[in-house]
Amino acid sequence: MNKPTILEIATYCTSRNNNIDPETFWNHYESNGWKVGKNPMKNWRSAVITWEKRNPELKEINRPPKPDKPPKPVKWMRHPDGTRYSYREVLVATDGKDSRTVQIFDKLEDQKKRKENAKKLLEAKVDK
Repeated sequence: MNKPTILEIATYCTSRNNNIDPETFWNHYESNGWKVGKNPMKNWRSAVITWEKRNPELKEINRPPKPDKPPKPVKWMRHPDGTRYSYREVLVATDGKDSRTVQIFDKLEDQKKRKENAKKLLEAKVDK
């Protein structure tokens, strides 16, 4: 590979319309002996593209939106009378930046009864 001049790097960066400083790029690789890690550089234009991807200013512009958060796990709480409750926080309203969550409580015994009833219903359907 032939070492590029600062002018060549500047021309390439201008054609790609990026914010990379050609002199910084040239100084960086000149100090490293034009190596990427321990290997000699094969294509300096590809290195410029990599620098574009790592540029923090461009990251903010090209960053995809964050995915929705997964539902929070069920948590357990014990009432002073000894009854166990499970609860989870549920998003009820979103208005721009403001969002409200509500904690849904459920008695552990009620959960067990619902599971038993669901099993009975499934068994009844299978028997028919």
